[in-house]
Amino acid sequence: MRSLGRPALLGVTVLTLLTAATSATSADEVVTQASTAHSRITITGEILDYTGKKLTIKLAPNKPEQTYATSEVISVKTSHNDAHEAGLKALTAGDHDTAEAAFERAINQELRTWVRRELLALQVRCSLRQSNWTVAAQRFNRLYQSDIDTRQIDLIPLFWSVHPTDAATRGQAAVWLRDKQALLQLIAASWLCFEPKYDAECEQLWPSLVRNPDERLRTLAQWQSYRRRLAVDGVGDLELQRWEQRVAKLEAPQRAGPYYLIGQALAARHEFDLAAGAFLRLPLAHPSDHPLTAEALLNASKCLDKAGMRTEATALLNELVTKFAQTPFAAEADRLLKQR
Repeated sequence: MRSLGRPALLGVTVLTLLTAATSATSADEVVTQASTAHSRITITGEILDYTGKKLTIKLAPNKPEQTYATSEVISVKTSHNDAHEAGLKALTAGDHDTAEAAFERAINQELRTWVRRELLALQVRCSLRQSNWTVAAQRFNRLYQSDIDTRQIDLIPLFWSVHPTDAATRGQAAVWLRDKQALLQLIAASWLCFEPKYDAECEQLWPSLVRNPDERLRTLAQWQSYRRRLAVDGVGDLELQRWEQRVAKLEAPQRAGPYYLIGQALAARHEFDLAAGAFLRLPLAHPSDHPLTAEALLNASKCLDKAGMRTEATALLNELVTKFAQTPFAAEADRLLKQR
């Protein structure tokens, strides 16, 4: 057998170093919560899956998989293909059409299921930013079917105020109202429950939706029924106290809509300072690309105005125009600023 000379050995060494460098570069990085509140653990390897319940990572080819509860995961870093990166840049710039197209290319090129879900969630964000409710619902449904425990439950395209819809959106919702999938039924009932033509049909759906096996859908359906009760009958002291207790027990991604309802209830009682505080929970503590965030900011400004806090109200209007320029609520904020 011929022995390896120095050039051959050097070649093997260089190849080994290049392979190690490539592996280190492409490795996923996960930061998890350690045993104490302020301690962190950083793990590198290949993420095999990342759902709303758990993250599975393989640290090395010859080592067993490790599983961590999603609640323990603080941050995740992974590689993105070029289309993914282009989509993120376009989304940051507010160019939603370009972002959507880039994310679609990225999904077609991406082999990792969990990253494809992340890309799909980004497409839902694009649809919501443009108030394209039907497409947002279709995409969210695909995301939910892939992972019913999705971490992006805050992107579910429900209505929380009395929201106008066009004929095409109402027509699609009417079809989903009779669908076998509870998620689509919930979205449809949320969109149509104040439409006279569909109001009775929506009312018949709520009892089954609030008994759904999926706890999060069940909870959202319950709060949607509160939304209708607030608009039709109003809420008394005891009921409002119960709402405030219940919302505090919800997981954070589910709190935005319920806090919006509490803000509406308080505003109806002319408790404008407290109402503003509830509305501000959305942009400050539970921000998302859902248009409700911008609407809550506008409502908070109006409540502060009524409470005699004009300076603070003006600051919120300026923030709305700056941060949510793509929404119709920014246009109203701009109009109100010009009247001051």
